[in-house]
Amino acid sequence: MTKSGMAACVATAMGVGLFFGAARAEDMTAVGPQVGAAQLIAAHGGPTEPVLRIDYDTMSDAEPGRQVVDIAPDFVSIKKTGSKEAGVVLYDFRLKRVISLDETRHTFSNDSAYMMVDFRYIESFNRKMLRGVLGRLGVSKQLPQAQNPYWDQQSLSFLAPNDDQAIVEPKPTPRGGMEYVVDGTVAARFEPSAEALSAEEQKGLARFLWNSSNLHPIVIAAILAGGKIPAEIEARNVMGTKQTVTIWKLRSVARVTADCPLTANYQSDLPQKNLAEPLRTLLPTMLQAVTGRYATAPRSIEGYRAALADALAKNATFQYYVLDNEFALQYGMGVMGCLSHRPEATDCAGIQNVIQKYRADDRTLAMINTFGLEHNGDIKAALLQRKAISRDGLSDPYMIDLWLGDAMTESGDTGGALSLIPNAIKGNPYVGGFYKDLGDAFERSFLPVETWLCYDLARALPAGDKAPVVDSIVKKEQFLETNYPQFF
Repeated sequence: MTKSGMAACVATAMGVGLFFGAARAEDMTAVGPQVGAAQLIAAHGGPTEPVLRIDYDTMSDAEPGRQVVDIAPDFVSIKKTGSKEAGVVLYDFRLKRVISLDETRHTFSNDSAYMMVDFRYIESFNRKMLRGVLGRLGVSKQLPQAQNPYWDQQSLSFLAPNDDQAIVEPKPTPRGGMEYVVDGTVAARFEPSAEALSAEEQKGLARFLWNSSNLHPIVIAAILAGGKIPAEIEARNVMGTKQTVTIWKLRSVARVTADCPLTANYQSDLPQKNLAEPLRTLLPTMLQAVTGRYATAPRSIEGYRAALADALAKNATFQYYVLDNEFALQYGMGVMGCLSHRPEATDCAGIQNVIQKYRADDRTLAMINTFGLEHNGDIKAALLQRKAISRDGLSDPYMIDLWLGDAMTESGDTGGALSLIPNAIKGNPYVGGFYKDLGDAFERSFLPVETWLCYDLARALPAGDKAPVVDSIVKKEQFLETNYPQFF
């Protein structure tokens, strides 16, 4: 939920008719991107696990390589050598993290396991829309993926609800496998080996193929239905006019015991991570806030209540309204917390008195009305009216920037959103809702790494579990895991 959605809760009591509610979130901060290797290893637990080790020779764009896949009950590790994609990627299904190791620099990156599933989900709708646009323009015949959705679905290994039907001809191969002919060419092929899989091993192979193979879902399903380790896999991927063929050939299969490949002497790459602006500039501030070592300590609950009481005593209604919204975003308390039915908000006896003051104050009423406009889809009018509201006397004018940025995100003006929402983080870097809104703007910009880094850091903040925004992040994760369990 955006902050404009939270601020609009007061409109329920004023006749606009909006609603907000959320469930308590599970705390996953102990394994977020800010933690070190030792913390991740401790959280994963259990140093040695049974492993199915599958060794493949690979060929992609005529470049030879090799990948060794370790499949354990709760992780899949893929080590690639001799190719442009050399490195180790660890999918930790216990922690729901994807950890990439740079063995040369001895550094690691730590991303949410939900990140790429979320990207595939969004990108599948984006590509469907693009195919429709190209068809209407009459240029689809020039691009294979514009004519047949198979190519997009294969490159993403993803089939979204209501996606277009792929046109494909499955054909058995002489060696007991299948090939999939699309537009007159072999789009994918697999051959089974004699190596049968246990139920646990098959689950791990499925996780590997879904997350790392770039095969169409119907191909992955057919491989898994056979219950054998593939001896060969071939996949053709199309992007624009470029086609890439990747071939895997089985070298060996072994059942061993092995440790999770991440060791305590690896250093996080987060401080040097190559990120889009404004996150690159903001990241040091955000990381300091996560550890509680920013220049100022988090504003306490008592501090908020004292400032609100002072505003009320001075009849500074608009200041009270803006500050109360910030209080709700950080701790789920105050008038907005009460209207949102947050369990933390217990001092709710004086709500009606406060709402009467809101109704009698021109600036406050004008701001509340902009959320009604936004809710009804008239974002242009909401922005114009919101920009015209004076910020005079506010101790936290960055809240106005936040609300403007949120509306810009909804309207598709991500450039505007990314220029304004950071002002809120600079003003108070301890509010997880600000991070979530920045992540939402990055999501609309199709930048998944930045999106999920913002989401993860939002709940890693001190008292992050009190922030209402954590619920919406967890709900997004629950949606992805419920609807696309194959990736988890």
